[in-house]
Amino acid sequence: ADYGSDFRKGTHVAEKEINAAGGIDGHPIEIVYGDSKNQAREGVAEFRRLSTVENIPVIISTMTGVIQPQFSIAKETATPLVCVGATSVSIRKEGAEPNSTIFVTRYASRMSVPSRCAPSSRPRRR
Repeated sequence: ADYGSDFRKGTHVAEKEINAAGGIDGHPIEIVYGDSKNQAREGVAEFRRLSTVENIPVIISTMTGVIQPQFSIAKETATPLVCVGATSVSIRKEGAEPNSTIFVTRYASRMSVPSRCAPSSRPRRR
């Protein structure tokens, strides 16, 4: 619970800063949350809900055991999946595949998202 709370606080700050700076391509962003409860089955259900019901254009997920089962849905729905804080070799390999919809953050002096994961202009579908 504390782990998710920290991510929520961080994404809220990012959402406010991005929108205060004019959003992305002039459009404000909206963070929509899901909760995997750190369980693979819950993570899959939340990914499917967010990508197909809520029509969220990019999913950010964490925890190796939750992320790996989400790969097939990310591919099936062509929804980019940004993997944060997962360090499994299999996740890094999946993200390195050509035309992959899986993007992996790298640990360095600070976390960064690969440039090929720049925000899409694809609007949220409603």
